Amino acid sequence: MRLFVGKRYVLRYTAEAMSLVRDHFDQEALRYDSWKERNNYYYTTVKRLYREHIPVDASVLEVGCGTGDILAHIAPRRGVGIDISPGMIAIAQRKHPEFEWHAGTVSSLHDTIHETFDVIFLSDVIEHLEDVEGTFQDMRHYAHPGTRLLINMANPLWSPIIFLLEKLHMKMPEGPHHWTSVRALHRILTRAGFVRKKRSAFLLFPTYVPGISQFFGVIEKMPLMRSLCLIQFLEYRL
Repeated sequence: MRLFVGKRYVLRYTAEAMSLVRDHFDQEALRYDSWKERNNYYYTTVKRLYREHIPVDASVLEVGCGTGDILAHIAPRRGVGIDISPGMIAIAQRKHPEFEWHAGTVSSLHDTIHETFDVIFLSDVIEHLEDVEGTFQDMRHYAHPGTRLLINMANPLWSPIIFLLEKLHMKMPEGPHHWTSVRALHRILTRAGFVRKKRSAFLLFPTYVPGISQFFGVIEKMPLMRSLCLIQFLEYRL
C-alpha cells in the first residue's frame, strides 16, 4: 500500500486501501477495549497527556476516536468524535452517550457539523489516514484562530518492536498503515497552514515496572532520550 517518491513516503492511500482500514477496525472493534486493558500503561499515559492539555470548558473534536474513551476521560464541555469504523462508533455511542459520535471521515463531517472547536486532536491516527494533507486542509473548517491542534503518534524508530509485539499477540494489530516521521508531518501541516507551538516526547519504557518505569520517566526528559521515546506529542495552531 505504500507509495514512494525518491526516499520519502507519499502519505496517501487509495480509496480501496482506506476501505481496508475501515474493515480492519470494524473487525477489531469488539476487542479494542480489551487490547487497551492489556496495554493499560501506554493508554493511561495518552489519556493523561490529553487531560493535562485540554481544559474541561473547551469544545473538542477528536478525529479517529475509536470507542471514545480518551474524549470521555477529558470530559469537555462539548465533545464530538469521528471514526472511519462504524463498529467503533456504535460502541462509543453505547459507552458515552453524553457526547456526539459520527462514522466517516473529516470531509464527510461537513454535512453534519457546522461549528468550530477550541481543540482538535488525533491520537495514533496519522498512520491510518488516506490523505494526510487533505485531512488537515479539511480540518480548517472546524478551526477558529485560537484552535489548538494536538497530535500523538508513534515514533517510527519503534516500528520493529511494534511489529514484533503484534506478531506475539501482545498488542492490537494495526492493519493497513504507513509510518511517517515528525519532520515529514511538520512539512505537511505547514503547507496546510498550521504552525507548530510545541513538541514533546514520552515513554522510553511503555510497560509499568515499579522503580524501572520511574527511572525511565526521569531520563526520558534528557534531549537525546526524547528522540527515542515511543510517544511523539505535538501541538499546532492555525
